Formats: sequence, structure tokens, C-alpha cells
Amino acid sequence: MVALDYGTFNLYTSEDGLENDLQALEASADGIGIAVGVVSVSSPHQNNFAMPLQVEVWSGDPPSDLDEWQEAFELHLDVGEYGLVYGSPTMDYVPLPVLPGSYHALITGRGFVAIGWPGSTTPGDSWRIRVWPSSGPSRPARLREYAEPPIVHPEPQFRDEGVAAVRRIHRDLDDERELSGIRGTAVAERRMPGSRRTLFKYFRDPSGWLTQGGGGGEQMYGLDGGGWDYDNEWFGDANRIVPCNGTVECRVLEVKSPAYALATWTWLRLPPDRLAPERRDGRPGAILVRPTPQMTLRFDLDNAAADEGTPTTVVRVTHDNAPVEWVDDLSAYWRWMLERADYEFDLSNARRTGYTR
Repeated sequence: MVALDYGTFNLYTSEDGLENDLQALEASADGIGIAVGVVSVSSPHQNNFAMPLQVEVWSGDPPSDLDEWQEAFELHLDVGEYGLVYGSPTMDYVPLPVLPGSYHALITGRGFVAIGWPGSTTPGDSWRIRVWPSSGPSRPARLREYAEPPIVHPEPQFRDEGVAAVRRIHRDLDDERELSGIRGTAVAERRMPGSRRTLFKYFRDPSGWLTQGGGGGEQMYGLDGGGWDYDNEWFGDANRIVPCNGTVECRVLEVKSPAYALATWTWLRLPPDRLAPERRDGRPGAILVRPTPQMTLRFDLDNAAADEGTPTTVVRVTHDNAPVEWVDDLSAYWRWMLERADYEFDLSNARRTGYTR
């Protein structure tokens, strides 16, 4: 068992290699780099602090089992009196049971779940080093390369409901519907891949996936379906639906604990100069939602049981003090927004999926 960090490990064949490992790392454009006395091997995983490493010394060519491995490299090793030593940045050196000599080497790895952060410090990948006598140097080659499986999502389940819900709220605002003044709570939740700590940064400041606007310590959140540039076919003449007169003051609060993220939420209506010409009728617009009590938006992140070793988190949205007439529609809207967050990003690995509506 050895430890790997920074996505690489080195095999030292002489003491000179201790001074040349950076040179070998810089040469590892195809996953493997060689310098005097050292070989640098790149791992798909950023780290594994309990990584099985099997070393096999053969008297001749071993039987091939490449199809069982996700990463594979072959190269020549001249092991000196120093022996063969394993090392990884910031980790301890580990001597390996290989005597001095000239070898053909096959380095293989498997059990990878991601490129980069694997979601755990012990993700379960393992490596093997096979060596057997070699008559001379050979060109290093990469025989296998791990590729992340493409992220395939089903068709969006909540998009149509969310769009219809936003349209209904917008219609109330256009018609200046008289609301009862009674408040309620809209709730939505979704189970997402990734640990609570990994997902927290997305929900502490959801502006990256929820909407755009604001600056500094304040963010502007509009009921706009995630900041997409909608056209008239979807939402009339507003790219951003901002449903009340007044000022948007949506402040994202810094939270020490990764248990929840909290933002306050208010809305405003588009000013007349932003409306289409046929809508500039001079109406001041009714303040349908009074500023007190202020609506609050909270994201709760609860760890869920791991699914086949992959951590998952239940993300729950609570939208407090919303007009009771809109509670069902806001719940539908937030189900859509959580779906969009899950589809737009592979949150567990912090990379875009290319999902489109």
C-alpha cells in the first residue's frame, strides 16, 4: 500500500532521480515522463492515500492481460545500486523489491472513477508494476488511457412544469392580481452526485448556475429560469422576469458551516423603458408582494448514503414567506432549477456537461 497525491507518482532508479523528478514531470505530456534516474507516471486520480501497488518480477515475458486495465505504460528501466523506489509529491518514499538490473517494465492501473478529484481520499484505484529482463532500451509508450464515461442525462423531467409555473406568476404580475397577503413555504429537493462539502460552494453562492446579475456582496436573482436568454416565445418581453416594483436586494450570506447556504430574496418589476413599445402604457405596477416579511431562500445539504461508492447529497430548497397563491408554482420552479443545476454541471467534478434545454 502506498500513497499518491497531486496526480502523479515517481519511480526512482538512482539517487540522481531525486534531483530530476520535476524535469520528468514536465516531460510527461502523454502520461509518462523520463529523466535521469526517475520516471514520472500520471494518474487520472488527483489522490489516493491508500493505493494498492503490486510489484511483480518475471524471468521472461509475462502473459498479457492489458484488457483488464484502464491505464498502461511500457518502458525500459535501468535500476542501479540505489534500487527501485516509489515516491509521490509530499508523500513518503517506499523501496520496491526490484534488484539492480536492466528491465522492460509494464505499469498498469485500474479502478478509476474520474479525472481529477475522485470524490474521496481513498477512491479505490490500484496499480501494478511488472518487470522482466531487457536486452536494451526501448521507447516508452502509452498502451491504455482512461477516459471518463460521457455524462448522459435523461430528458428533463421538470422543465415544462417550471416554465408553466413561471408563466402563471408572470401573468399574475401583468394583471396586477390582488393577492391575499397570506404567506406560505415552497419546498423542493433533489438527490445529486457529490458530497455535501463538494456541493456546498455551488449553493453558498448559486449565481453561477441560478441566474446572473449583482456584484460585490449583493446578487440579483430573477425568476427567470436560470439566467438563460429567453425570447418572446417563452416569457414575453422580459429576458429576466423580475416580478415587483422596488429594488433587488438579494444578499448572499457567508456561512461557516457546510450544512446550509442562505440567501434573502426580493423581486422587482421591469422599468417602463425595458418593456416592449406596446407595453409602455404608463402603469406604475402594483406591489403585489410587500417587503415585510421578507422572503428567504435556503439550501439545505444533507449527506445521503453512498451509491456504489459514490457520495450523494440531498439538496433541499426552502422558499419561506412566499405568497400562498404561488407556493405550488414556486415549488415547481425550484424543482426545475435543481434539475438544471444537476444537468448543467457535473457538480461532483466541477465541470460543465454541455447540457442544453
